[in-house]
Formats: sequence, structure tokens, C-alpha cells
Amino acid sequence: MDEFNNERPHEALAMKRPADVYSPSTKAYPDVLPEPDYSTFDDVIDVTSKGSIYLYRRKQIYLAAALAGQPVGIREEQDGRWLVAFMHLELGHVETNDTFTPISIKS
Repeated sequence: MDEFNNERPHEALAMKRPADVYSPSTKAYPDVLPEPDYSTFDDVIDVTSKGSIYLYRRKQIYLAAALAGQPVGIREEQDGRWLVAFMHLELGHVETNDTFTPISIKS
């Protein structure tokens, strides 16, 4: 890693070394993240170590490995689907056939 960042020039960096062009972020991050607030949700479920949830007596429903060990909020919608959210982000819906459909972001 030291050789890659400090010794080898990179064509994509106009033959500079990564250490020559790196600058640390000035954005301040909190030392501890705030606890998620799921007060508007019906329930809070912990995501398994493999990225899945078990929604009541349904089968295992895969969300994402990145959410492993995290709590997610769930809320039943009027159409029978369950909205799944992580912190302030609405992730998608558990459909009536027990599949997860992510919310797509349109640009």
C-alpha cells in the first residue's frame, strides 16, 4: 500500500503519486451517530448478520448486507405492503409475496 500511494506514479493522476494529490476531508463527522428514531413506524427489527429480516411469520427477506446488525423500522401501508426504513431513509417495500422491492431514485 505504501508503494502504491507514495512511490508509484499513476497515469490517471497525470503521473503523480496518490499521496501528492490527497487532501483530507474538511467535513466534520460526529463521534457517535444518533440513535435512530422509528417513532412513526409499527415496529423495529434487527437485520441479521447476513442482511435479512424476518417479518412476523413470513420467510426470510433479504435487504442488504450493508445493513447487517442494524435496526430498521417497518410500517404497514394501506395496500398491505410493509415500508422498510433505515434512520431517515425509506429503503423499499416488502411486497405481499414476501419479496423486497427497493425504492428507485429517479434523476
